[in-house]
Amino acid sequence: MERHVCCECVLPGRPDGPTDISRYSSSWRRIYATLKSPSPSPFAVQLITKNISSSTSLAALKNPHEAFPAPSPASKSAFERTTAAVNSPPSGTNLPDIAQLKKEALALSQTLGIDELSALRLIILDHENKSETDLINCSSSGTINEIENGIDTVFGNGDEANLKASQAEQTDSEKEQGLLFKRIGLYFLERRYVLRCAQHLVSAALEEDETSNTWTSLGRKVLEQILEKDGGIASAGRLIDGLKSRTTGKRSECPGWVSDFRETIGEEVLFEWEKQEMLEAIHLIQLLFVLFYKPIRPTPEVVSKWFQLMQETEFMCLVTKSQYYRFNPDIANLYRFLNPLAALTSLPLIALKSLSLKFFDDWKEDGPSKDENLYIYNSETVNTINRALHNAPGAGFVAIVAFAWSLIVGRIKTYCQISYEEENDGRSIQTDDEDAFEEDENAVYLKHAAPGAVVLAMEKQIEGGSKATIQMAEASCKQMWEAVLSLTTPIAESFWIGSEEDCVKMQEVLSILIRQSIEHVDFGLAMFQASLAVHEPMSESHKKGKVPAFVAEFWSSKHVREKILFPVRLRFPYESLPFLRVARALSGIPNLWNGYLREMQTYTQTLPPRFQDYENDASNENIIYLASPLVLFAPRQDVQCITDEQSGVIIPPGTMGQIISEGRTPLVVMWEYRYSPLGLFGRVLEVAVLGAPAGGAGEVVTYGRISDGLSEKEQVTEIIHILGSIMNNLLANGVTAQVSEEIMLLLGDASDIVGRNRDVVSLVLDILEQDICEAQQGRAASTDAVVTGIEFTTALARSLPGRVWPFLARSALLERHGHGGALSAIVSTLEVSKGDYSFTLAALDLFHHLVEEALHTCVSTHNDQASERTPGRSLMVLSGNNGFAGKNGSNMGVSRSVQAEILAEFTRWAIEVFESYRGWRYNTGINHRLQIGRKIARTFSIMLDSVYGVGEVSEESQKITAVLELATEQIVRIFLADAVGSLSVPPFTGAIVDGVDTPETSLHTKTFEAWVAHTATMLEFASALIRVRMYLKRPPSLLENRLYQESYAIAKMFAIHPAYRIPSLELLETMVEAYGSSVSAPNEEPPSLLGHLGSDCASSLIASFSGLDLPEPNLEIRIWNFISAVVSNRQQGMSILILNGETITFAGFKGKGSEEGKDKQPAKKNSIITTALDALANIRELPTSRALAMLETVVLAHNFWSLAMPDLGNHPKLLDSLMNYIPTVPFDFPVNDSIETLTEKANKIEICSQIAKLFTMYIHSRRAKSRDPGFIGKLVPNLKFYFDSAVRISGYRPSLHGLLKSNIESKWPKLDIANLRRTKLTNQNYGPNFVYDLGLAAKILGFHPSWAMTGSSFKKELENANVNLSIIDSQVTLLYSWKLLALELCNLLPKSPGLEKALVKVVIDNLNANCDSSQTPAPVFESVVSERASFAFLLFRRLQEQYKKENYGLYSDVLPTVWKSIYSSRHAFEASVRNSQLGYFRPLLRILYMALVITGSRDDANDPALASLVTDILSLVVAQGAKEMSQAILQHSESAQPEDLALITAILQAALHIPKLDTMHTSLVSYLQEANTVAAITTLYSWSHALTPPDPIYGEIAIIFLLELSGSRVLAEHLVQENVFSSLLASDVSYELKSSSLSPITSPRLYAIWARGILPLCVNLLVAIGRRMFPDLHTVLGFFTEQIADVVKHWEGKPDYVTVSQVRELTTLVVLLRALDAIEGNLVAGWDKTAVQEGVDYLLQHKKYLATLVVATTVEEEEELVVKDGVREVEQGLCKKVVEGLEEVAAILGERERKE
Repeated sequence: MERHVCCECVLPGRPDGPTDISRYSSSWRRIYATLKSPSPSPFAVQLITKNISSSTSLAALKNPHEAFPAPSPASKSAFERTTAAVNSPPSGTNLPDIAQLKKEALALSQTLGIDELSALRLIILDHENKSETDLINCSSSGTINEIENGIDTVFGNGDEANLKASQAEQTDSEKEQGLLFKRIGLYFLERRYVLRCAQHLVSAALEEDETSNTWTSLGRKVLEQILEKDGGIASAGRLIDGLKSRTTGKRSECPGWVSDFRETIGEEVLFEWEKQEMLEAIHLIQLLFVLFYKPIRPTPEVVSKWFQLMQETEFMCLVTKSQYYRFNPDIANLYRFLNPLAALTSLPLIALKSLSLKFFDDWKEDGPSKDENLYIYNSETVNTINRALHNAPGAGFVAIVAFAWSLIVGRIKTYCQISYEEENDGRSIQTDDEDAFEEDENAVYLKHAAPGAVVLAMEKQIEGGSKATIQMAEASCKQMWEAVLSLTTPIAESFWIGSEEDCVKMQEVLSILIRQSIEHVDFGLAMFQASLAVHEPMSESHKKGKVPAFVAEFWSSKHVREKILFPVRLRFPYESLPFLRVARALSGIPNLWNGYLREMQTYTQTLPPRFQDYENDASNENIIYLASPLVLFAPRQDVQCITDEQSGVIIPPGTMGQIISEGRTPLVVMWEYRYSPLGLFGRVLEVAVLGAPAGGAGEVVTYGRISDGLSEKEQVTEIIHILGSIMNNLLANGVTAQVSEEIMLLLGDASDIVGRNRDVVSLVLDILEQDICEAQQGRAASTDAVVTGIEFTTALARSLPGRVWPFLARSALLERHGHGGALSAIVSTLEVSKGDYSFTLAALDLFHHLVEEALHTCVSTHNDQASERTPGRSLMVLSGNNGFAGKNGSNMGVSRSVQAEILAEFTRWAIEVFESYRGWRYNTGINHRLQIGRKIARTFSIMLDSVYGVGEVSEESQKITAVLELATEQIVRIFLADAVGSLSVPPFTGAIVDGVDTPETSLHTKTFEAWVAHTATMLEFASALIRVRMYLKRPPSLLENRLYQESYAIAKMFAIHPAYRIPSLELLETMVEAYGSSVSAPNEEPPSLLGHLGSDCASSLIASFSGLDLPEPNLEIRIWNFISAVVSNRQQGMSILILNGETITFAGFKGKGSEEGKDKQPAKKNSIITTALDALANIRELPTSRALAMLETVVLAHNFWSLAMPDLGNHPKLLDSLMNYIPTVPFDFPVNDSIETLTEKANKIEICSQIAKLFTMYIHSRRAKSRDPGFIGKLVPNLKFYFDSAVRISGYRPSLHGLLKSNIESKWPKLDIANLRRTKLTNQNYGPNFVYDLGLAAKILGFHPSWAMTGSSFKKELENANVNLSIIDSQVTLLYSWKLLALELCNLLPKSPGLEKALVKVVIDNLNANCDSSQTPAPVFESVVSERASFAFLLFRRLQEQYKKENYGLYSDVLPTVWKSIYSSRHAFEASVRNSQLGYFRPLLRILYMALVITGSRDDANDPALASLVTDILSLVVAQGAKEMSQAILQHSESAQPEDLALITAILQAALHIPKLDTMHTSLVSYLQEANTVAAITTLYSWSHALTPPDPIYGEIAIIFLLELSGSRVLAEHLVQENVFSSLLASDVSYELKSSSLSPITSPRLYAIWARGILPLCVNLLVAIGRRMFPDLHTVLGFFTEQIADVVKHWEGKPDYVTVSQVRELTTLVVLLRALDAIEGNLVAGWDKTAVQEGVDYLLQHKKYLATLVVATTVEEEEELVVKDGVREVEQGLCKKVVEGLEEVAAILGERERKE
């Protein structure tokens, strides 16, 4: 909850000037959380290092027991300087004014008795955490429970909600007391965590390899402060004093404030104080243990002080300070920690190991050590130890210290005796008085210990004499082994070193004790069990196979070998379990287990009954010799009864044996027989599967039995455990060639003497199958055997997966085809009832590794589709001396479909477990539950990311991860279902409750870390599921609905623990994005995040963002991403809160009663968007990742909420800062640039892209009158970067991508590199993992040596390709943004004289860039060239709208440039026209059209170059293009776009209208004739009714094309020559026109063909050809008699409506008839001049009536209608056009009458 602040308290006399008091705080709890983080970010490491390196922090860590000292004059003076008025907190923080801070700090200092500066730090910390505290307590649903102690029940957050809820009923004093309680809780936390930080850093400092621990360097700095100049003697003394003050004294010795509260509240306050004292005592002992472990030497002062305290507290068994541990279970639970920790801490202090090395061993050669600083020379110290041990209780953990001390005293006595004898000719020490001897014995020994050497410091005798010491040794020896076993065995409600942070060091201390004691203790069961227990894996690294050095040191020591290893080897297999358990203990030490298991010299067994085939040795009756072969395992016989002698285990005749069982029958004999235990293991497993083979003929086999129960279940399980442990330890660092070879050799040796068709792997799997069936049927008492087999199978899956898949395919473990199903049965029948879930965890591990293995081998799987076999790492182990089959040529043994089924069945079972695991009973503590949930969530997340996160390929191409699709479909189906009551949802809501209820514990750190990891993983899994739902475009699921209901709890988790921050925000962000982009209901409003959070919770969450000072970059980016998601996904309420800093509820609200209401309103806060704007005002000082995230958020906010955004122009520095940033961005990309440099450049270009978007929106949001001329004047010069660079894409490396693709395909022909491309499932950031997923690539290609080899490797090539594509993508994004900005700049043209020329150049640059990109690979730049073409078109259209004829010179280069762009790709253009898919060429043709239009406005004389260019255009685009497109439309009408042909027609029109270029018409005729264009157009006209029924749009376009050609005499002649009218009239479309009653309202398309096409075409041809056209025209008019009659009918009476097109139709018809002299009379059937004339005259006489009839048929006409006071204006707009058109008709009709 506390901020992660890097600060240093103000020290007296610092000449630093004013201090930012808001940074005068740091939370030790937050620091500890970062120190314990498994993978802290570099930023966090830097921040913590800077914080702890400060003098204040180092001082606190040097004296962590008094990090809050009492007030002093110095602290008072420093406090006054710090709280001076000049140090007032800056605005925008949660801090009150400096006077209030000072007042509160002094009050807290006086109450708690701490110095003022420490009190000030707590006060500031409390205020800074207010937003997060408010967030935690914003809802009464769920509270924070304290597992470890319960401090928060009185002092802290636990009571906060209740205090807040009842705040209205509280008095001022009660409120003050509640605030004080909260600050006392914070004080308690800080006291504990400073101790934990000190312990962790000191422990890290002791790591020899700095790379193994992130904090080693920092820890050494802290340790240096602790050691000081005296080696830490003073520091240790102070820490011991601090421990003493917390564990001794009287009950009444508590602070005064505790007594005061005790009187008002009750005994609970004292309980909480004692609990705090107890916790601090535990942490102090933990710190002292680490210091005594290595850095602080055992000097007399330190040892004396420690053991004096131990004597006083009886090794912490008598803690007088606490009297309530018997009544308070929390204190009683903590009390159990003290005694074992005190005993463990005492062990390194008496320096058993160092004394042995420095004192006793050196004595043998050079006399005693000269180091008189050792405590052993100080008799007073020795007496203190003696007294402490003699006075300690006999039972408990003191026995380990007492026995260790006895060993030291015994060695002193022994060496003194030896020394004395050497000086006195072998005489031992003698005295006349036995009593005197007893009393003075040790003094005599020490006196004569080193004759001629320095006088020893130990001058007095050991109190109690040697008899007492011997008695103590004897008593402690009996109890020590029990104590060691208790310490190393996890038992509920007991101390266990495996739960300690420094468990490895504690194991080492106990290992030294056992190793030193073995020399003096006979072999026994207790010693053996303790030796094994101490060296069991307890740390995570040890469990993963990284064995600590002390383990190898123990098992390699001389006395251990003599007392343990050698005896158990000699008695094997007579006593097999000890040998097997030692072998398992050695499994992580290759040099030991190799020697232990590969060869044995003895075989000990019980002789079979009545066995007499041996001879006794004459000299020794215990020595015998075999007289005939003794068969241990009979040789096998094949089907032909041929015996394989090498397959048996037979002790040959003459072998010597020693009888080791005197007076017993049957005899136990140790044979001197050399054999391989590994081979014997294999044969034992074979017997366990098949049973003991029957003996053969008597001449070979005397007795054939497996002796001494070696094949019993327990022994067989141990053998499998040994093999699995060795494999797991070998695999600790991954699967390498050497590891694979070692595993092959191991299993090959174990398979040497098993059957020819079997090997040890098949035997283990057979045994596992038997165990599975027994457990499934309820015949097994426990799951131990099955768990061992599953663990072996898991190791096998990692190294030899080809053996696992076939086993699982036939095993009863999985339910397949109606058989099996042991997984579910074992869990339900055995585990749930016992509350132990070792089998479930083992099966989940197997499942996880199978998923990983499926990914590892999916390349080879994908490349062998023909046979459906998967080449793998090794399939078959062969029996015999050759061991294993070769790796090459082997396969996985099952088809891909079977693999998929196995994974799907595992997934089904895991889903069942996931749905119910939270409701199970757990007898082993909560760890199993946490592990189950985390393992399933982690594996499922990997599967989802692997299937949906990569490989977005076409349907024809199968995904590389297809083997997981069947399994992931189950995950999607179950977890993304919308069925009410789904069992898959409660685990997520339960995890959220866990997150809210995360315990506050400084003690059980391992369980706490597991709790946090489980909760964070569940949040990540939920995010992955929602992302998959969004990616698959499925409807929202029940899970999302429930998560929305729990969103307030998810938000609270942000403030509870740092590990929850990113996962919780990611989940909220994903929820918002998924609903906001839902395709199932795009018009429905998504659930309101603000509504589910509540106003208080939402406000506190946003305030928590603002309250973070220097958050980690990843966290800050996640915050901005979350805000971006909110403002861009229809979250109105939350967006307003983000933008304004207040919710809609309070925005503009005023309470009733003026002043009272005003007081109740919350103060308006700066919004988080304002924070971003302020930060961007110094953008050059920001890291690029932070600046980019902020800019993206601001741009989205401005885009979606421009009206709610603050005016960017009002910010004093923002716009100038952004403008000045642009010229600093580099735009060169040398090949030798590093990956980091290129990534930085890509991000900076992306920043420029976002700046362009922001400027676009800013300019757009400013009205023309409000635009600042000064801003525009500054902006345009700073856009040079965009003008020069934004349209060109540079830096692409085609050779890199080409070679990468070819190299991958050459090695893996079926692997398409597109399978490695990341999808939109996850955010893609620029860098080495941008496009191609390096994580997946490492999994599927990592097995190949070339993946990560030195130099050029596939990994390096993929990284370079990703970075190169990052550079390209950033430039593409820049191009898109520059397009928007350039278009918006067109609005500034009137105020920027030089801008028009620059923008025209942008159009030309786009076109030229496309010409230059013509040779670039199409897949890379296809979208780029299309975008450039679109950019050029849109910009040119905007420029054309403002074009002035006098500026033609600026535009003169556009036409040749655009033609160059088209002509340079003419083959592609011709192909696109033939396919009727213009695509990229469509905007180019539009630019060509507009350029021709502008060219038509020029005043230049005839230009031959221009004529030639236009002629080329007409040839390629018009003649050939129209013909090819017409034919393409006939073939592909469903995909063709009519506007493309219309565009060609428009180009024809614009070209023909260019003045002074008439000569090109003749050339066009030849082109049309050559291409047969007119015939193609008329054919298209003829078929138009069938191409797009019932709308013959192509008929209209075709007739318009012919109409444009008819405007020129030369071209009209060509139309006549082509008999165009004959073709037109013969078509079905014309017949449809003839037979239809046409109207612009009911049949607009057919009407347009007639009115806009055929009639104007007749007129044009008549004008161009003259009277020669009369016959054809009479034919046409005669053909359309019905249409002419319809025209007359419409106008002769009172029409229902009048349109502009009807007026134009009538005008054209009248003009045509007049030209044909057919207006009068009946030359044209259906025409009636009189009727038409009367109707027109009537309308003209009643113009207002006419205005009511006018109907608009287009949007443009609708806009032209002018209405005033509800009446249409006749003299304006559309009505005026109609009137003028009818007047023209009336004039033409009346012209003949006037002449007459």
